[in-house]
Amino acid sequence: MQDEHGNTYGFGGNLSEIIVGEVVGRGLVGDIANIVGQIVAEGISLADIVDANVIFKLALFDEEFKKHDEHFIVEFLSSVMGTDDLPINLGYFVMDHEGRVIIVKDGTRIEFVKKDPENHLVVERSWNIREGLSPFLSEAAANHGIAQVIPTFDTGYWVMGLGKDSEQIPSFLAFVDDTGSVVDAIAFLDKINPAIESEIRHEVIQNGMAIDQDGVYIATDWALYKFTLDRSGRIRQNWRTAYERSSKDREKPGVLSKFGSGSTPTLFGKKDDLIAITDNADGRVNLMVYTREEGRPLYKIPLFHPNLSANENTVVAYEDSVVVQNWHNAPAMDENMEGLTPGLARYDLFPDRQSYPYIEWDPRSGPENEYVKECWFNEDFASTATIRLSTATGLLYGTVQLPSDRVRAEYAMTYIDFETGRKVKEVFLGRGMNYRIAMAPAYILPDGTLIQPVRAGMCVIKP
Repeated sequence: MQDEHGNTYGFGGNLSEIIVGEVVGRGLVGDIANIVGQIVAEGISLADIVDANVIFKLALFDEEFKKHDEHFIVEFLSSVMGTDDLPINLGYFVMDHEGRVIIVKDGTRIEFVKKDPENHLVVERSWNIREGLSPFLSEAAANHGIAQVIPTFDTGYWVMGLGKDSEQIPSFLAFVDDTGSVVDAIAFLDKINPAIESEIRHEVIQNGMAIDQDGVYIATDWALYKFTLDRSGRIRQNWRTAYERSSKDREKPGVLSKFGSGSTPTLFGKKDDLIAITDNADGRVNLMVYTREEGRPLYKIPLFHPNLSANENTVVAYEDSVVVQNWHNAPAMDENMEGLTPGLARYDLFPDRQSYPYIEWDPRSGPENEYVKECWFNEDFASTATIRLSTATGLLYGTVQLPSDRVRAEYAMTYIDFETGRKVKEVFLGRGMNYRIAMAPAYILPDGTLIQPVRAGMCVIKP
């Protein structure tokens, strides 16, 4: 994409050098910020300079912005979002290997959106799988809608729906082929699939999926699972590993997942053999690491300080290193991060890949042993958005709310050294409600440009 000045904007690039979300199957997992960021990046002519290195984009939904009648904004609002009540789910959207954004509309309609040569958004493919889900799921499960669609490494798509335990609305996992036909589906909370319903019928999915060439990994509010599709086209449960949940009278302040894990599984490891989540243990959550092949627990690492520990973010991992951030006392959907308990920690793991022994690390025994090392613990960083890592720069990026006695809160992009955990620099973004980040992470473009979605649009930080 190019603006009228010849500046190029885009996503993708050499992901061995710059990490932009998580590459899975034939797609790149992101969220609403990514597609909006791509579209808004083309609107460079509408920029309002607020800092020497920061460009703030006017609001997507602001009437003044629409008056400029930029065709890509109008096209996005009319073709993708459809109506004023925005019947679209971009919470866990995916961009596939052909540059198409996979979105969900009207609950169960899967659409593949791409730009044509004239730079207009077009829907290349559209499937409504509501009827296809009916033989496998209850009406309540199907009607609750799809939360995430991820292409596999070969053919077909894993499709997931979030449930709602309080209303007995089941979560579900489905497999859809390349024609949009539902091959199989299983429900969590429902008694649909006799082969596994005794294990999962009282559980709810509250986070996203992770996939590799072998299958799909899901954390419910009780356990971590691996599922695969067998030769007969049936979804098969490979393993289930339970983790520690929060007691009903020990809910942590600010968390979204009251009793279960708040983290989408992260696949990592020098040998592509590990998977990590955080549990929701009373008093102090743990980083839990398992083998992907068997779901065997490998590590249990207590995080942050007792009674000041929580997590709602996926962990960031590179090779055998893991970075986890604190969520204790988060403002949840209020977006004001004042009062959020700080904490950002990196752990290097040294698993014995011959026998894979289980390691419960006790921080009181020292910062390291032969199996694990706490590399650093940054007690100043606090953010509700998942941090980003660039392996090209060796930096972690996260937007924070600055300490201030001003009436309007101030926000900045913080750069953290991956090796030391120290803050390298800070770039001021702005002040006031328009700059609240709504829990959205930053995005890294191939040229090193950072895009931070904010409540009123985008902040673009040039390298």
